[in-house]
Amino acid sequence: MKILFHIDNLSFGGAERVVAILANTLAKKHEVIIASSSDQEKAYDLDSSIAERTITNTILKKYSNVISRNIERICRFISLVRNERPDVVIAFLPGPSIRATIAHMFFRKIPLIISVRNDPNKEYTSQLGRFIVKRLYNTVNGVVFQTEEAKLFFSDSLQKKSTIISNPIDLAFFDAHNEPFGQKIVTVGRLEEQKNHKLLIDAFILLKKTIPGATLHIYGTGSLQDELNRQIISNGLESSVTLAGNTKDVSNAIIDASLFVLSSDFEGMPNSLAEAMIMGIPCVSTDCPCGGSAVLIDNNRNGLLVNVGDVNLLCNAMVKILTNKKFAKKISMNAKRSLQTMHPDKISEKWSDYIEKVCHKK
Repeated sequence: MKILFHIDNLSFGGAERVVAILANTLAKKHEVIIASSSDQEKAYDLDSSIAERTITNTILKKYSNVISRNIERICRFISLVRNERPDVVIAFLPGPSIRATIAHMFFRKIPLIISVRNDPNKEYTSQLGRFIVKRLYNTVNGVVFQTEEAKLFFSDSLQKKSTIISNPIDLAFFDAHNEPFGQKIVTVGRLEEQKNHKLLIDAFILLKKTIPGATLHIYGTGSLQDELNRQIISNGLESSVTLAGNTKDVSNAIIDASLFVLSSDFEGMPNSLAEAMIMGIPCVSTDCPCGGSAVLIDNNRNGLLVNVGDVNLLCNAMVKILTNKKFAKKISMNAKRSLQTMHPDKISEKWSDYIEKVCHKK
């Protein structure tokens, strides 16, 4: 079977990491193509058998507006699909999913699956977004959601042809084993409002009153870097809070952490949280929509959940783990056991079964 993935790029990001893992795993049995819509540098390695294509046009990107660029991308995508003739097209994230759905009018005989990766209540807030959800998306052949909560946002007809599949966790995290040193707290995620690192830093300020030796390491880059840096400096935290930037070797960067924290306002299925849990790092997360953290964490058994935006509850949960080694050990061991189902081979098998189902219906 020939499978064509469509995504904007394979730079740092959760959906991008999932596409890379799925493509590498599925490439063991299938022919795989990844069609990107930008020429951004890859953050994730791909198997040599995977064909990489781009539908970007550097000249058009530099001189034209958003509408012109996307019309050009749609036309190029139609041409690519007609030339490659895959057995199925799979699009990740809103932009590629919208382009693929429009393009699908010109290759109806090839099934199209889209994958919703974030909270649809945040992704499709505009009138155009609602139109896309109600009209365009109902024409696709299948949809993969990460959580039941995300699925319920869409029409009954779309839900009926959908499935729920968790994210695969890269094998590097299965092979890594947490060896905590000191009182190092870590998080991994883009420096954007969604991730609410400001809340985490505020909670860390409170935590320092109880645990003065604690440190916080924030991995990721984004538009809020300068603002977060000002927050760190204004609170005199330069020696204990580090904006560490992106890293291709996340598992090695966080392997000695005593605590992982996800402070997001909303998420799909948070990869960074799952990766920390499978490594055995004790974890705290906000119980954010659209339910991914609650799928991963059974509160007080394999991690701690706190209300979104509550700085005091977040601080208290962090303190509880850092000051109670027995509890920290319990939740870390339970986390490793509970996430074995997210092994890439098991997740890719679920994808393969669903692809076969969609193609058979077609």
